[in-house]
Amino acid sequence: MKCSKKLVDDGKIDSIRLSTRPDYINDTILNNLKAFGVKTIELGIQSMDDEVLRAAERGHTVEDVYRAVELIKEFDFELGLQMMIGLPKDNEEKDIKTANEIVNLKPNFVRIYPALVIKDTEMEKMFKEGLYIPLSLQDAVNITKKCILYLLRTT
Repeated sequence: MKCSKKLVDDGKIDSIRLSTRPDYINDTILNNLKAFGVKTIELGIQSMDDEVLRAAERGHTVEDVYRAVELIKEFDFELGLQMMIGLPKDNEEKDIKTANEIVNLKPNFVRIYPALVIKDTEMEKMFKEGLYIPLSLQDAVNITKKCILYLLRTT
C-alpha cells in the first residue's frame, strides 16, 4: 500500500479503491486504509437476506453489512456496494428486497453481478447434486434490469 500511496501523493494516480467483505471491516482496518490514502471501499454484500448468505456460504450476515456501512461512512470513505443475483436460495423477490435495502444504505454506487458456477466450488457441487439451479441468461438480464430500474427510481 505504501507504493500506491506514493503514487497518489505524487499525482500519478487519482485514488485507491478496494473491494472487501463486510465482516473484515473494523476501526483498525479503516484507520490503516485511511493512512494509506484509500478513497473508495466496495463491499461485496451479495444479498441482504441471511438465508441466501448462509446457503452461499458467504461468511457474513446482514448485520455485518449494516455495521460495516456505518463504519465506512463514519471514516468518510466513498462507499460502493456489490450485489449478486442468482445465489442459492435467492429469488427475484429477495433481489428486489436487497435493492431496497441498498437504497436505504445510501451508497455512492452499486454494482450488480450474476452468480456464476465455478469449477471445484461448493456451488458446483450443489449444481451437480441438483440442489442449485443457476439463473438462465434471460432471467439474469431481466432481474438485473428490474433491480437497476428500482435503484434508479429510488435514488
